[in-house]
Amino acid sequence: MNGGNGQAAAGPDTGGDWPSLASLQAAVPGPMRQPRFAPSAVPSRYASAIRHGSPGQEVDLSPLPGRMREEMAWCLFRIIEIGGTVSVPAVNMLARRVGEVTAGRGGQVPVSLLDLPVPEWSRQIAHAVHRRTGQLPAPTTIRNLGSLLARMTGLLAVALDAGPWWRREDWDPVEDGRIPLREHEPMGRYTVRFGQITAGWLRAGAQWHCKTGLETGTLTWSSVHRRVCAIREFDAFLAGRQVSGPALADGPAAVRALMLEFLSRLR
Repeated sequence: MNGGNGQAAAGPDTGGDWPSLASLQAAVPGPMRQPRFAPSAVPSRYASAIRHGSPGQEVDLSPLPGRMREEMAWCLFRIIEIGGTVSVPAVNMLARRVGEVTAGRGGQVPVSLLDLPVPEWSRQIAHAVHRRTGQLPAPTTIRNLGSLLARMTGLLAVALDAGPWWRREDWDPVEDGRIPLREHEPMGRYTVRFGQITAGWLRAGAQWHCKTGLETGTLTWSSVHRRVCAIREFDAFLAGRQVSGPALADGPAAVRALMLEFLSRLR
């Protein structure tokens, strides 16, 4: 499945109670809502993006518990909607492995794909395979499954997050249609990662500044990328000087000296 970034997704703040999937499921073609479906049964625009492992192979999400099955079906739909492709063998393997984890997990069983971070899912999958076979899965297999799951959880986290789009640490205009872009934006498939700015006050200020610039047209997506790269440099400089707040220093003269030092570092 293309387009994965391999990053662990941050789920929306729901207090542990996941919102209904009804509004998401309503957009999914009927055959894709079934536990098993043949690509030939779905509309052609979706069928053409589904890559078979062998002729007639079905997408099989039946090993998953109810909500996870609905989540994964919506993710397949959404990946195709934004121009991606779906590998049937990879999806089926992920469904089997996640189902194996939930079936064999004691105590609190995850309800949603977002209940565990992707690295923890990967660890649990490896343990489940080892319990069943006595051997750990190949590192490449775990990496590939983790990348696919990260792609899905990233889409879900955005879709289920009712908060302001600009407060998210990762801005991905492919996944989040709320982000304002100019027409024919050349960098429109690239993600801006505000989470790499370590100072919380600086990150929040940068997010608000870039959001306002995009909404008013004073910044383009390409210029937001450059702006955030520059802010990361400033963030690293401030961390090295142990600056902990937006005041930067005591008094205008000290602020001026600090900024001159930063400018000299950039030259």
